[in-house]
Amino acid sequence: MPLQDLVTWNSIIVIHTQNGFSKEGMRLFNLTRRAESKPDQATIVTVLQTCEDLVVGKLAETIHGLILKCGLFASVVIVTVLLSLYAKLGRLFDSHKVFEEIINPDRVAWTAMLAGYAMHGRGREAVELFESMVKAGEVPDQVSDKHICHIIWTKHLED
Repeated sequence: MPLQDLVTWNSIIVIHTQNGFSKEGMRLFNLTRRAESKPDQATIVTVLQTCEDLVVGKLAETIHGLILKCGLFASVVIVTVLLSLYAKLGRLFDSHKVFEEIINPDRVAWTAMLAGYAMHGRGREAVELFESMVKAGEVPDQVSDKHICHIIWTKHLED
Protein backbone atom coordinates (compact mmCIF):
# COMPACT_ATOMS: atom_id res chain seq x y z
CA MET A 1 0.00 0.00 0.00
CA PRO A 2 1.67 3.24 -1.10
CA LEU A 3 0.12 5.58 1.50
CA GLN A 4 0.22 3.99 4.94
CA ASP A 5 -0.94 6.70 7.31
CA LEU A 6 -3.14 6.07 10.33
CA VAL A 7 -6.34 7.22 8.64
CA THR A 8 -5.79 4.72 5.82
CA TRP A 9 -5.08 1.88 8.27
CA ASN A 10 -8.14 2.78 10.39
CA SER A 11 -10.38 2.82 7.32
CA ILE A 12 -9.19 -0.57 6.14
CA ILE A 13 -9.53 -2.10 9.62
CA VAL A 14 -13.06 -0.69 10.03
CA ILE A 15 -14.13 -1.96 6.60
CA HIS A 16 -12.94 -5.46 7.46
CA THR A 17 -14.47 -5.62 10.94
CA GLN A 18 -17.81 -4.09 9.92
CA ASN A 19 -18.13 -6.64 7.14
CA GLY A 20 -17.59 -9.67 9.37
CA PHE A 21 -13.85 -10.11 8.85
CA SER A 22 -12.79 -9.43 12.44
CA LYS A 23 -9.77 -11.76 12.37
CA GLU A 24 -8.47 -10.00 9.27
CA GLY A 25 -9.11 -6.66 10.96
CA MET A 26 -6.96 -7.76 13.91
CA ARG A 27 -4.24 -8.99 11.54
CA LEU A 28 -4.22 -5.56 9.90
CA PHE A 29 -4.08 -3.88 13.30
CA ASN A 30 -1.01 -5.97 14.13
CA LEU A 31 0.57 -4.79 10.88
CA THR A 32 0.07 -1.18 11.97
CA ARG A 33 1.82 -1.97 15.23
CA ARG A 34 4.77 -3.46 13.35
CA ALA A 35 4.89 -0.32 11.22
CA GLU A 36 5.24 1.56 14.52
CA SER A 37 2.08 3.51 13.86
CA LYS A 38 0.71 4.87 17.16
CA PRO A 39 -3.02 4.08 17.45
CA ASP A 40 -5.52 6.84 18.02
CA GLN A 41 -9.01 6.83 19.53
CA ALA A 42 -10.64 5.56 16.32
CA THR A 43 -8.17 2.68 16.07
CA ILE A 44 -8.65 1.60 19.67
CA VAL A 45 -12.47 1.77 19.58
CA THR A 46 -12.51 -0.36 16.41
CA VAL A 47 -10.08 -2.89 17.86
CA LEU A 48 -12.06 -3.16 21.11
CA GLN A 49 -15.23 -3.80 19.10
CA THR A 50 -13.31 -6.45 17.17
CA CYS A 51 -12.32 -8.10 20.49
CA GLU A 52 -16.03 -8.21 21.32
CA ASP A 53 -16.80 -9.87 17.98
CA LEU A 54 -14.07 -12.45 18.54
CA VAL A 55 -14.89 -12.88 22.28
CA VAL A 56 -11.21 -12.74 23.16
CA GLY A 57 -10.52 -11.72 26.76
CA LYS A 58 -6.74 -12.04 26.62
CA LEU A 59 -6.66 -9.76 23.60
CA ALA A 60 -8.77 -7.23 25.52
CA GLU A 61 -6.09 -7.18 28.24
CA THR A 62 -3.41 -6.57 25.62
CA ILE A 63 -5.37 -3.68 24.12
CA HIS A 64 -5.99 -2.34 27.64
CA GLY A 65 -2.22 -2.25 28.14
CA LEU A 66 -1.77 -0.51 24.80
CA ILE A 67 -4.35 2.11 25.80
CA LEU A 68 -2.32 2.85 28.94
CA LYS A 69 0.98 2.84 27.04
CA CYS A 70 -0.29 5.26 24.39
CA GLY A 71 -1.83 7.62 26.94
CA LEU A 72 -5.37 7.11 25.65
CA PHE A 73 -6.93 6.22 29.02
CA ALA A 74 -8.10 9.82 29.46
CA SER A 75 -10.60 9.33 26.63
CA VAL A 76 -14.01 8.58 28.18
CA VAL A 77 -15.08 7.09 24.83
CA ILE A 78 -12.25 4.54 24.82
CA VAL A 79 -12.60 3.71 28.51
CA THR A 80 -16.37 3.23 28.15
CA VAL A 81 -15.92 0.85 25.22
CA LEU A 82 -13.27 -1.01 27.25
CA LEU A 83 -15.48 -1.38 30.34
CA SER A 84 -18.37 -2.46 28.12
CA LEU A 85 -16.16 -5.08 26.47
CA TYR A 86 -15.03 -6.48 29.83
CA ALA A 87 -18.68 -6.62 30.96
CA LYS A 88 -19.80 -8.44 27.82
CA LEU A 89 -16.98 -10.94 28.35
CA GLY A 90 -18.34 -11.56 31.87
CA ARG A 91 -15.38 -9.87 33.53
CA LEU A 92 -17.36 -7.54 35.78
CA PHE A 93 -14.52 -7.05 38.25
CA ASP A 94 -12.30 -5.70 35.46
CA SER A 95 -15.17 -3.68 34.05
CA HIS A 96 -15.90 -2.07 37.42
CA LYS A 97 -12.20 -1.41 38.00
CA VAL A 98 -12.02 0.49 34.69
CA PHE A 99 -15.24 2.37 35.56
CA GLU A 100 -13.82 3.47 38.93
CA GLU A 101 -10.80 4.98 37.20
CA ILE A 102 -12.93 7.36 35.12
CA ILE A 103 -12.59 10.77 36.75
CA ASN A 104 -15.93 12.16 35.55
CA PRO A 105 -18.03 9.35 34.10
CA ASP A 106 -20.67 10.55 31.67
CA ARG A 107 -24.13 9.04 31.27
CA VAL A 108 -22.85 6.60 28.64
CA ALA A 109 -20.19 5.24 31.02
CA TRP A 110 -22.70 4.89 33.87
CA THR A 111 -25.16 3.14 31.57
CA ALA A 112 -22.51 0.80 30.14
CA MET A 113 -21.57 -0.34 33.64
CA LEU A 114 -25.24 -0.65 34.58
CA ALA A 115 -25.86 -2.73 31.44
CA GLY A 116 -22.99 -5.04 32.40
CA TYR A 117 -24.51 -5.72 35.80
CA ALA A 118 -27.98 -6.19 34.30
CA MET A 119 -26.65 -8.53 31.59
CA HIS A 120 -25.16 -10.83 34.21
CA GLY A 121 -28.03 -10.69 36.70
CA ARG A 122 -26.14 -8.66 39.29
CA GLY A 123 -29.19 -6.84 40.65
CA ARG A 124 -27.77 -5.54 43.90
CA GLU A 125 -24.74 -4.01 42.18
CA ALA A 126 -26.95 -2.54 39.43
CA VAL A 127 -29.29 -0.87 41.92
CA GLU A 128 -26.36 0.47 44.00
CA LEU A 129 -24.72 1.84 40.85
CA PHE A 130 -28.00 3.40 39.71
CA GLU A 131 -28.37 5.11 43.10
CA SER A 132 -24.77 6.36 42.89
CA MET A 133 -25.47 7.64 39.39
CA VAL A 134 -28.44 9.68 40.61
CA LYS A 135 -26.49 10.95 43.65
CA ALA A 136 -23.68 12.05 41.33
CA GLY A 137 -26.22 14.23 39.53
CA GLU A 138 -26.40 12.17 36.35
CA VAL A 139 -29.95 12.13 34.99
CA PRO A 140 -31.02 8.63 33.95
CA ASP A 141 -32.22 8.23 30.38
CA GLN A 142 -34.38 5.62 28.64
CA VAL A 143 -31.47 3.20 28.28
CA SER A 144 -30.45 3.27 31.95
CA ASP A 145 -34.13 3.08 32.94
CA LYS A 146 -34.53 0.01 30.71
CA HIS A 147 -31.65 -1.77 32.44
CA ILE A 148 -32.85 -0.98 35.94
CA CYS A 149 -36.42 -2.04 35.04
CA HIS A 150 -35.03 -5.31 33.68
CA ILE A 151 -33.23 -5.96 36.98
CA ILE A 152 -36.32 -5.13 39.04
CA TRP A 153 -38.58 -7.25 36.81
CA THR A 154 -36.20 -10.21 36.86
CA LYS A 155 -35.85 -9.97 40.65
CA HIS A 156 -39.64 -9.77 40.97
CA LEU A 157 -40.02 -12.95 38.91
CA GLU A 158 -37.47 -14.76 41.10
CA ASP A 159 -39.28 -13.83 44.36
